[in-house]
Amino acid sequence: MIKYEQDNLLPDLKRLVELTEQAESKLEGYLKTTYEKPNLYRELMTILYISDNIVELFNPSMTTGEIFGLPKAHSGGSKYPVKVIKENGWDFSQWYNEKVGNIKGGIKRAIYYYEIEYDKLNFNEDASLGKEDFILSGIKNGLNQVKIYAQTVLEMTEKE
Repeated sequence: MIKYEQDNLLPDLKRLVELTEQAESKLEGYLKTTYEKPNLYRELMTILYISDNIVELFNPSMTTGEIFGLPKAHSGGSKYPVKVIKENGWDFSQWYNEKVGNIKGGIKRAIYYYEIEYDKLNFNEDASLGKEDFILSGIKNGLNQVKIYAQTVLEMTEKE
C-alpha cells in the first residue's frame, strides 16, 4: 500500500490530464487555418502551478534556515520529501520524483514554444521544418510529455 501525506495527488494528476487535453483541443487549426494565437495561458499556468505543487511533494525546496546550515528539524517550515514505500519494502520515491520532474519539464517546454512569436522566427528556406511545424510540435510535445507522465504516475498510484 502506498501512502501519501498529500490527499490531492490523484485529483491533481487527473486535472493535469484534463488540462492538457483542453489545451490540445484549443490548438486545433492554429498555424494551419488561422494565425491567431489561441489563449492557452489559463491552462498552461494551471498546469505549471499543479506541477510545482507535485514536485514539492517529492523534492521540497529548502527553507532559508536550511540554506544557511540549520538542520531541517530546527528550521521552521521545513518539509520532508514524501516517501513511497510499497508493502514489500521497496522505495519508489526516486521513481516518482523523476516522473513528476518530467511533468514540470514538459510544461516548461510547452510554455517556451507557446511564447515564441511566429513573425520573429527566421528559418532558412531549405530548412526541413517550417516555422509553423516548429512551434506547433514544440507546444504539442511539451503537452504530450505532461500528459504521458501524469498518466503514468496516476496509473502506478491507482494500482496500489
